[in-house]
Amino acid sequence: SYFAKNGIGSFHTEIRPLGTPATDPPDRQAWNSYRLPLYALAKATWDANITAADILHDWTTHLYGPAAKPMAEYYWAMEEAWRKAPGHPSYVSNPAASFIDGFISDSLLKKSNELLDQADVLAKTIEDPKDHKRTIDQIELERGLLARWKELFDLKSGRAQYSTVSAPFAKDAGIDTEVGVSL
Repeated sequence: SYFAKNGIGSFHTEIRPLGTPATDPPDRQAWNSYRLPLYALAKATWDANITAADILHDWTTHLYGPAAKPMAEYYWAMEEAWRKAPGHPSYVSNPAASFIDGFISDSLLKKSNELLDQADVLAKTIEDPKDHKRTIDQIELERGLLARWKELFDLKSGRAQYSTVSAPFAKDAGIDTEVGVSL
């Protein structure tokens, strides 16, 4: 590998450890959001000539089994939309709200949900209980990540729903803790 040939024994990221914070659902844990880019980085460190298509094929085949095709289409659709977004989308230098409407669209959401539905149907054909659960869990994780993008898109486009916000520490001070907020 490139790293081994050049004496690089390790590298570090600034991503919070896997499973943290433990109280957050999986789609809110940073590690899960970055699992494909981290996988791609690991694959590319061993083979500098590997292509994005090779990496995605390997990822979807091993993680999704018979649901690999619609999942690969889903990832490619998200990649294409990301690349076509105006400016330089980045969580670091550009808050997601600043570019969400140039990245997410109603047509992308529709297509993505259709592909995730197709993947669900194909995943049901997996007979091994452990593989079946892993595949379904991964599809549901992608649904959760997509739902986060949709929430932000709806907020920016003025379609957000009425929500309840709770402030548990304020309750101790005798302040009403549930306030309805229309987003």
